[in-house]
Amino acid sequence: MVEGVCDDSCRAQDWATPADKDAIVVFQAKVRHRRGRASLGIFASWNGVTEAARMEMLRHDQPLVLVINGAQARDAVAKGTISGVLEQAWLAALRWGAIPILHRW
Repeated sequence: MVEGVCDDSCRAQDWATPADKDAIVVFQAKVRHRRGRASLGIFASWNGVTEAARMEMLRHDQPLVLVINGAQARDAVAKGTISGVLEQAWLAALRWGAIPILHRW
């Protein structure tokens, strides 16, 4: 596990299983406690997150958490850019309902 690469607003997990709800709760708290300096967090988990973790993200609209899995990370390296992966993660967060409807563009 690598932590603190981007202060508290980024976190990478290299677990054999998807990250669980508790990992998301801790991460959201770290981003939230940036005291207005961060409203977006990037959570990279090689095996994604559990359904319970996704449900937890539905409970809170702030901070917005973008989840990136191993396949997306490989894709970013192969293409030499992260922008497409971040866009996919953003759209997934919209589908999960992590952003209130008023903020959808």
